[in-house]
Amino acid sequence: MTHIRPKSDGPAATSGAKDGLLEYGPALHRFLSRRVPNEHAGDLVHEVYERFIAAARHEVIRHPRAFLYRLASNLVYEFRLRQKRSRVVFDSELVTLLNDRYQEANEADPVDQLNASRELQRLLAKLPKKYQAVVVMRLHLGMTPEETGAELGIATTTVYRYLVDALTIMKTQFFEPNNHGRNT
Repeated sequence: MTHIRPKSDGPAATSGAKDGLLEYGPALHRFLSRRVPNEHAGDLVHEVYERFIAAARHEVIRHPRAFLYRLASNLVYEFRLRQKRSRVVFDSELVTLLNDRYQEANEADPVDQLNASRELQRLLAKLPKKYQAVVVMRLHLGMTPEETGAELGIATTTVYRYLVDALTIMKTQFFEPNNHGRNT
């Protein structure tokens, strides 16, 4: 059993803690990458390390691995809570862009119409089924949020949330660099 004991303040105080962290670093990063978007995992690993080292200065850590994973789990919870509480802003840029392309395709030749249809199908295919249904019902069929919610058996507020989430995902996919040159 590995114990990390508190030492005096200063650089020597954290040497034992740093050695313990190096042993678990890659596994901890994988653990966090499975629970949060990969671009945030590195920041959370760093935060786990900072909290671990701060705790190691003041108390004996009897089970460093368990303590690291408890810190990581707590940070995942805090991250998700912040994400949930963050204000969602509806960005209609994607809707406008897709609508413009759809209008252009309707006025253009059949090949452009087919390409626009395929592009929309590709974007929709990346969404969960409920999101797809909300997008189609709201934007294509023109149903109200109340009608959409009643049809799908979900609350009206959930319809709004699904629509915003779906459009965010679609926008990310649309402007993705490896999107076969469709970045505009």
